[in-house]
Amino acid sequence: MTLRVALAMGVSVAVVGMAAPDAAAAVRVCKAPVSSGLATDVSEPGSRRKALGAWVANAKSAGAQNPSWRLASNKILKCARIATGQFDCIARAEPCSISQAAPGLPRRGIRTKEKPIAI
Repeated sequence: MTLRVALAMGVSVAVVGMAAPDAAAAVRVCKAPVSSGLATDVSEPGSRRKALGAWVANAKSAGAQNPSWRLASNKILKCARIATGQFDCIARAEPCSISQAAPGLPRRGIRTKEKPIAI
């Protein structure tokens, strides 16, 4: 092993050993499931839009702040053509939000006053 390789390995180990000062992962926090109820329209895409709009409104009234279908968990969106030729859709999901720290858990991280190694 040459001196150059040994130095490179030593520097890489030193850089890998340094930790971020306060790293906390974002977590998804979900509430109880919410349903849209039946949404009817002449087209399936229209019925889907109505069902998702009703789901957002019902999630807000259930206490979710800024509910988003995209962030929701355990999503179900079912549609069917009914006897009149129209479409019925229903949406059900758990509204979720993103939190920077899990609720009830302290934020953890390694805090260090060491200065980085100059290369």
